[in-house]
Amino acid sequence: MLRCSRYLDQASRLVRPLREVRVWSPRNARPFAERYGVRVTASAEEAVRGADLVVVATSSQTPVLHGGWLSAGTHVNAVGAVRPDWRELDDELLSRAPLYVESREAARQESGDVMAAHDVVGELGELVAGVLPGRRTAEETTVFKSVGVAVEDVAAAALVYNEAQRSPVS
Repeated sequence: MLRCSRYLDQASRLVRPLREVRVWSPRNARPFAERYGVRVTASAEEAVRGADLVVVATSSQTPVLHGGWLSAGTHVNAVGAVRPDWRELDDELLSRAPLYVESREAARQESGDVMAAHDVVGELGELVAGVLPGRRTAEETTVFKSVGVAVEDVAAAALVYNEAQRSPVS
């Protein structure tokens, strides 16, 4: 995990068991690590070498994650750098890994990483619906780039609201 987000850590643990969580951030890593019991690394490269899952959440204007650092089969969730002139992923990674987004239209307008990519393979909804296959081989590196499409916020709020209506707090 290249920046520190409690929610990204928790969400990642819901999807797959994590043996080790490593974080790097020039500002926030130590307090995050102490609070959540994870290991701080000295560099972004050290944080991702050998990882199966990498979460990148930066406000960087230049790439902080380099494809050459990643092992075969790594999956990257890139959720930061959501402006057209910001980048968190390098060209090498974007040229070799299939890229998935929430919305092609939104990502092509808002993400410098997507604008630099050669192609967007598909949208998250297409994967979930089974319209597109996911990873083709265990060795394939994959990237999901999120720009925070508002419909996801609305869907999450609706789930919370509906659940609250079924079981009100006393």
